[in-house]
Amino acid sequence: MRTVMKYLSSNAFLILVITVALVFAVLFCMTFDTEYSSHFNRSSWDKVIVGMSESEVISVMGEPLSVDQWIGQEKKTLNYSKSRSNNSNYIHYYLVIEDGKVIEKKKEIFWD
Repeated sequence: MRTVMKYLSSNAFLILVITVALVFAVLFCMTFDTEYSSHFNRSSWDKVIVGMSESEVISVMGEPLSVDQWIGQEKKTLNYSKSRSNNSNYIHYYLVIEDGKVIEKKKEIFWD
């Protein structure tokens, strides 16, 4: 009888842990307020590699949401996502371009 109770209680605990993990995962995904460029998708993002030209990136990814020119440098940032409300959690996908080529590919999660 103790073996049966131990088995049931260990399964109940496992189910509880899985349920809590799923609830947190759903809440985690639902708390993001990310706006993406009109042609953004993960498949295209995965095709971008360091060394690609800016024109190659745009042919794969489409136009970015915005471009930030670095002050006093020949670098710029192509932003493919941003916060919808400017005051929330979001995923920022961006590329740093220097001399017409991708030198950094970044995905950052912001929590406010």
